[in-house]
Amino acid sequence: KADGTPVVSAGGGKVLQVVVGNSTTQTFSTSTSYATANLSASITPSAESSLIFIQAHCPGQSRVNAAAATNQVGYYALFRGDVAGTMLKECRIGSQTDPMPANNEQHDHSVSLTDLDSPSTASAQTYTVGFKSISANCTIAAQSDSDEGTIILMEIDGT
Repeated sequence: KADGTPVVSAGGGKVLQVVVGNSTTQTFSTSTSYATANLSASITPSAESSLIFIQAHCPGQSRVNAAAATNQVGYYALFRGDVAGTMLKECRIGSQTDPMPANNEQHDHSVSLTDLDSPSTASAQTYTVGFKSISANCTIAAQSDSDEGTIILMEIDGT
């Protein structure tokens, strides 16, 4: 309002706690099913109404394994639980082109995933980054070159 009083009274939205997980463990996969990127963190919400803001950054890489391969594509995803749990976000990396010019051609990627989750529980929650390849002709890496991946969990007052 013009007199400086809020139109709506403030409630919720405060950051109640922050948890950070990180990893420099380089992990590779040619699987077309999600595998863990060895990047996860757990948080115990203080109330069932709490929201969890998740931000993950994973240095990645895609590499073709055969000169005739055409797909240098992978996916990274954010899960509540492990990679068999609830997928919250998914991100595609890489390229689909005519046959790649050389075996082991690689591309580096910087993958960021964010989500605002409502787990509706005061029990501990684990959030995990997973990754997979589009085909066995492509290797996907997480924490490529042992660069550090990070996942940040923030409990937000949801009242």
